Amino acid sequence: QAARKSSFEQVDTAVYNHLQKGIPTSEILLSQFMKQQGYATAAIGKWHCGESEGLQPWKRGFDYYYGTLTWGTIYANVKDPNILTRSYYFHTMNSEDTARHGSIQIVRNGIVSEEKEYITDRFKAEAISFIDKNKKQPFFLYLPFTAVHDPFQAKKSDFNQITTITDTTERIYLAILKSL
Repeated sequence: QAARKSSFEQVDTAVYNHLQKGIPTSEILLSQFMKQQGYATAAIGKWHCGESEGLQPWKRGFDYYYGTLTWGTIYANVKDPNILTRSYYFHTMNSEDTARHGSIQIVRNGIVSEEKEYITDRFKAEAISFIDKNKKQPFFLYLPFTAVHDPFQAKKSDFNQITTITDTTERIYLAILKSL
């Protein structure tokens, strides 16, 4: 008797991968409206509103985009000695690797960026830079962090400051929150 497949394994991934997933272009996004009103616009972080042609943030009213186009990404290289990692089944295939690839890559206006910094820190730095560059004009910044999302990865420096909790996974979770 064949082993029963999980509901995830029963998904027709070939069909799923060819679906155009995202907000239809017939919908006007706030970013498009703000850009029409003369605002400088940026999205930094988790987009997850479409990665197919025409659905990316730089095609949907954002002058600047830096982040991941899908569910999330690894926070840092899992082999970095200053990072603690805990993962879950669904994302293990992406978090056990030492590099971002495929849909979890970081992109800047459509160009892959080989980011080495802890991603929450990088998103903060990108947002601060955008604000500094545009503080004398109207701007709209959309900043959806990937934190807190698995894989759970925290900087040891943040983890070590969480001293009242003994469970390692909970401490990593709280350290991710602290990084925000």
